[in-house]
Amino acid sequence: MATEGVEQVVGEIERVRTAHETAIEGLRSKKIIIPIENGVEVPQRVVEARIKAIRAQREASIAEHEEALEVEIADLRAQGREKLEAARAALETEYYKAVAAAGPQGAEWQEAEARAAFVREDLQRQSGPADVVELYQTALAAGDKTGAWLYGRYGSEHLAALAKSTDMGTAARAQMALGELEHLAWSGAVAARRDAERKLAELGRKLEAPVTRGERLEEAADWADRLGMSQSPAELVDSGIIDSAKRFEGVAFTAPVPA
Repeated sequence: MATEGVEQVVGEIERVRTAHETAIEGLRSKKIIIPIENGVEVPQRVVEARIKAIRAQREASIAEHEEALEVEIADLRAQGREKLEAARAALETEYYKAVAAAGPQGAEWQEAEARAAFVREDLQRQSGPADVVELYQTALAAGDKTGAWLYGRYGSEHLAALAKSTDMGTAARAQMALGELEHLAWSGAVAARRDAERKLAELGRKLEAPVTRGERLEEAADWADRLGMSQSPAELVDSGIIDSAKRFEGVAFTAPVPA
């Protein structure tokens, strides 16, 4: 499938994120133990100095993981965007082939070109969206393959324009008729295209979703501003509140959500 390459990149982003976050969590949660030397307890000031040095070393290691994550994510996103565009192009090609296969072949194109203007005029005279679908069905029932294809193609364009009407009733009826016509005319090609477009859109969102700490802090700051949260972005990220907020948009959290 055209989406496989993008799915692989999204999966790799998740793998890389998990690996770095696991390593960072391990560094943060690891206990600091200062052993007794030769049976003698280490002086408190020495203990404090060693603890400070160990913490500094761990923070440096955490910073290295975060920097490495930023570099890897940037590279993977670049690959993902390229594959996403290629997938979209492939989708359009597949759709074009499916529609073309249902249309005129060879010399039939001359007839289609000669009738196109009349079909468009006929569509403009129809009283409602349902009539456009009926024209297609009538041509199909009569065995008029070229006419059916023309009514399918130009009827879809006509209904798509009506679906943008400021009259909500007309727009709704046109949208329903458009879905019916496209399903009848293109033998599922439109449905397959829409499913693939939805999948690509979801993969695109996953590809661009905040992953690095800097990105998550920016996201948290935006949510805090939009929802009136009292915590700092760092508190929202570290406590996991931001994840809850993303699931319940519109609810302003002012305290950590109980586990």
